[in-house]
Amino acid sequence: MRGGYGRAVWLPPGPAVRRPRGAALIPALAVIAGLLGAPGVAAGDWTRPQVLSPAPGGDVDTIALSPVVTGDGRAVVAWRSASDEATPDRLFALDARTGRVSAPVPSPLVAAGRPVALEGPDALAALGDDRIVALADDPRSPATRIRFGLSDAALRPAGVRTLDLHGEPRRPVVRASGGHLAIAALVAPEGATASAERVVVATGPADGRLVVRRLSAPGGIADFAIDVGASGDVAAVWSVERRDEDGRSRRVFGRTMSADGRTGPIRALGPWSETIEIGSVDVDRRGRSAATWIADATPVGSIDGDLRRRPWVARARRRGALVPVRFGDGGRPLSSDRPIGSADAVAATFADSGGLVLAVEGHGRVSAGPLRRSGRLQRLSPRGHPAAIDAVAGAGGRTAVAWSPVIGADAPDLFAPQPSFVSVRGPGGRFAAPHRLGTAITAGPTIAVSPDGRRVVAAWLRGDHAQPRVAELLP
Repeated sequence: MRGGYGRAVWLPPGPAVRRPRGAALIPALAVIAGLLGAPGVAAGDWTRPQVLSPAPGGDVDTIALSPVVTGDGRAVVAWRSASDEATPDRLFALDARTGRVSAPVPSPLVAAGRPVALEGPDALAALGDDRIVALADDPRSPATRIRFGLSDAALRPAGVRTLDLHGEPRRPVVRASGGHLAIAALVAPEGATASAERVVVATGPADGRLVVRRLSAPGGIADFAIDVGASGDVAAVWSVERRDEDGRSRRVFGRTMSADGRTGPIRALGPWSETIEIGSVDVDRRGRSAATWIADATPVGSIDGDLRRRPWVARARRRGALVPVRFGDGGRPLSSDRPIGSADAVAATFADSGGLVLAVEGHGRVSAGPLRRSGRLQRLSPRGHPAAIDAVAGAGGRTAVAWSPVIGADAPDLFAPQPSFVSVRGPGGRFAAPHRLGTAITAGPTIAVSPDGRRVVAAWLRGDHAQPRVAELLP
C-alpha cells in the first residue's frame, strides 16, 4: 500500500487462514445484491483480464512483485518462475493510453552486461514520475551490500548501484514516493547472530546520496514494515519476540523519522501478546503516518479461554511519535453491522484524502471505511466463509481493497474454484459493489493505484500452472 503512490501491501495470514499453494479451493462467494455501492464506480468498468504470458511448463512461485503505477500512468507488473532459473523474473509494462501489455522482458537491472534478477516480493517501487526502483538479487555482491537500480516505466536497461548498510542485511525492502527512496533491512554486525539485528534504513533523494540510520534497538526482531512519504518522512514498526516461563510472546514498537533525518522516540505500541501480525505502514504526502497490526485481545497468560484477535491502529503527526488510536465504542474492535469480535487482517491507507481508510477482516467478513470513533465500517463481503485481505492501496482520494476466500475448518468444499474480489471507493463516497476478478486464483490479487487515483490495476496468478493475469478499472 502506498499513501499517494499505490503501493500494495501483503498481509501475512494467520494459522487459520493459510492457503497452500496449488491446493484446491473453496466455492465462490456470492455477491449479495443488497450490498451498498458507490456513486461513480461501477463493477462492470473493469477490463477483461489479460494473460501476461503463457503458463510455463513448471510451477510458478507467486507474483513475486506487486504491480506499481508511475506518475505518468504506466503500470509495471512482475512475476517469477521457479522453473526457469535462467530468467527468474519477467516484467511487463501496461501502456497508460491503450492498456496493452508489452512483451515480457527480464529484469531491467544490468551489471557486467547481463540482466540481474530482482530481489523478491518487496523489491519494486514507483518513484512517482516515470521511473521505478528495484532491488537486485546478485550473488556476486558482498554479503554486507545491497544493490539497487533505477529504470523508467518502459523497462529500459539501467545500471546497478551499491549500498552499504554497515552489516549483514536480511529481508531487504524498498519503498519510494515523490522522488524519495527508502531501503530497509534487518541488519546484524558482520559475523553476529540474528539476536543482534536492528531495523536499519537508508533514505534520501533517489538520484542523490542515501543516508543510513538505525531505527530499532538490537535483538529479537520477528517482523517489520516501513514506508516513506512524498515529503521524505519515514515511519517503521517492528515486532520483538521474547521467551519466558509463559512461553513465547511478541510486542510491537514503532518510530518515525523526518525527511531531514531527525528520529522520534522508540515507542511500545501495545501489550505483549502471543500473536502479533503486522499489517501495514503508510506515510502521506504531509508526513503523517499510520501503522496497523493484529494482536490477541487478551493479555499474555490469560486463562479465560478467549482467543479473539484485535485490530490495532497507531497514528503520528509529522515529526511526532506513533500513538495507538482508540476506535469503536469504548475502544473496542471495529464493527460493520455488528462488532468484529475476532480479526485476522487489518490494513490502512491515507489515500491522500485527508483521512485514514481502514480494511478489516473478521468473522469471515471483510469491512472497510474511514477511521471513525464510532467504529462503523461498510461491509464488503457476505458473512459465512473465511476471507483474507490480499491487498489495500490508495492514492488521489481513491481506495481499493482486494480479498479472497481461504481454506478453513468450515470450508464445505476444498475442490471448488476460488474467486477473488476487489472493491473501490472514490473520494468521500462508499465502496462499490465488489467486482469478481475470476476463479481458480492461486495467488493474489495485488493492486496498485496511480498517484492521481485514476488508474487501478490488479494482478494475480490463476490455475494449476499459476498463469499471471492483469486487469484494471477504467477511468
